[in-house]
Amino acid sequence: MILATDIDFDRDGKQVSAVRVPMQRDGGADGALLVPIAVIRNGDGPTLLITAGNHGDEYEGQVAAAAFVRSLDPAAIRGRVIIAPALNLAAATAGRRTSPIDGGNLNRSFPGDALGGPTAKIAAFVDAQLLPRADLVIDLHSGGTVFDYVCCLFASEHPDADVRRRTRQAIDAFGAPWCLTKPFRDDETTMLGSAARRGVPYLSTELRGMGTVGAEALKLAESGIHGLLSALGILPKKSNVTPAAPRWLRFRDGSLFPVAPEDGVFESRCALGQEVEAGDLCGLVHVVERPDRAPIEIRFRDSGVVVGLRHIARVAAGDDLAHVAQAGPEVAA
Repeated sequence: MILATDIDFDRDGKQVSAVRVPMQRDGGADGALLVPIAVIRNGDGPTLLITAGNHGDEYEGQVAAAAFVRSLDPAAIRGRVIIAPALNLAAATAGRRTSPIDGGNLNRSFPGDALGGPTAKIAAFVDAQLLPRADLVIDLHSGGTVFDYVCCLFASEHPDADVRRRTRQAIDAFGAPWCLTKPFRDDETTMLGSAARRGVPYLSTELRGMGTVGAEALKLAESGIHGLLSALGILPKKSNVTPAAPRWLRFRDGSLFPVAPEDGVFESRCALGQEVEAGDLCGLVHVVERPDRAPIEIRFRDSGVVVGLRHIARVAAGDDLAHVAQAGPEVAA
């Protein structure tokens, strides 16, 4: 069975439907995941692809993307907007990072496999059917249930000058306070990797997290997507105000994030957005099963800015406790 949708990507108006992702259900009956998708179009013009729910426990983007499905009026735009607000549907409805059907992490499954399991099929549909139609992609992520993250963008240092230029224009239009750059890799298995291989400018976000939907995250998602729509010419500009330039960061190659050395309870001793030095205290891991043992001190291995911080206190050995980024290069305009 193949993926199918009754969406006509070239038809004007607003269409809200689903992509049918074949799967087997218990009991032997064939069935399908109905992954929601919307297309809002008015004549020829550029296309913005908005995706969310790539990881199912990242809720802010799902809410923001669905709001644009309702609010965008075809008569008010020029061009096309494609919105998939719960891309990894099984994970989204279960409130899990990965699919409960096949255990698939969608954002580690690209370019996908049209003959594979449900997660691989969704990735293949995005890679083959959605990315080639897009002039720009915004993939809405957050820290999910486990992490809290600064509101930021991620962007690729693409080798093609025109892709870099259009990516930089999108970064400037979105208006996030931070932007983390990632080197281009041919073997990247994320949506970023598929977009980069196809030469499509791509941005992803981190919009806080902690398993919540906060006002700060929704406000930035709304204003940022409006900025992208205006920059592409899909919507007219609301004002001549230019967003402030982001602070540019990058994860150091081989960065050693602080991790839990044993199972226990994590007590943070740092804050999101804090500048830290190598050797500074990140937090304590309490081995509560052994109350006679002193807490284990966890110290930073790298200097930089704390961009992500674990929110759930209970940890297993090897769990990331914080993410630190260093000053990085701008995406060239």
